[in-house]
Amino acid sequence: SDRFPYRWPAALQTPALPRMISLGGWLGTTDNLARTGSPNVVYAVGTPNRRTAYAGSLVGRRLPAAATSSGRAMMSQMPAERVNAILDAWDRHPITPATLTSVAAVRKEIAAAAVRGFCLAEEQCLMGEIGVAAPIVVAGTGPVAAAQCSLSKSRWTRARAVEEIVPMLVETATLISLGLTSDGT
Repeated sequence: SDRFPYRWPAALQTPALPRMISLGGWLGTTDNLARTGSPNVVYAVGTPNRRTAYAGSLVGRRLPAAATSSGRAMMSQMPAERVNAILDAWDRHPITPATLTSVAAVRKEIAAAAVRGFCLAEEQCLMGEIGVAAPIVVAGTGPVAAAQCSLSKSRWTRARAVEEIVPMLVETATLISLGLTSDGT
């Protein structure tokens, strides 16, 4: 339900949690699973890392879907009418000085994520953070969540994140997707 999207069924957590823990352990990153709570994303699983801000891994944290790598990754796999509804409900207030507030600019990011299979968002919700996310998609249903890594800009660049994080993140999201049934659980 959109009211309590952080309450995920065991059928979703079973394939997701071990893979997210493994990803974080392997990469040394803070990793999260987010679900839409339209027009927001809600972080439902977080694996913190000592190098990343605590706010980057708070379970239950809500952020505008349009301002997050997780939300944009999920929207890249949604039908246009659902994306339009999320963007129409978005309040467009910047969270950081770098937050994109233009619907056109966010649509470009969503379109790029659809082509690449992942979204990278820099300092959109936390200063000094690079968020990288890949959608978790169930065939015939669409996106049910996103796997996301929160990276510190003091240790990572966009190029290095794309080279070193993205392949493992996309693989993790794909493996989680394959472990889900057609109803997203």
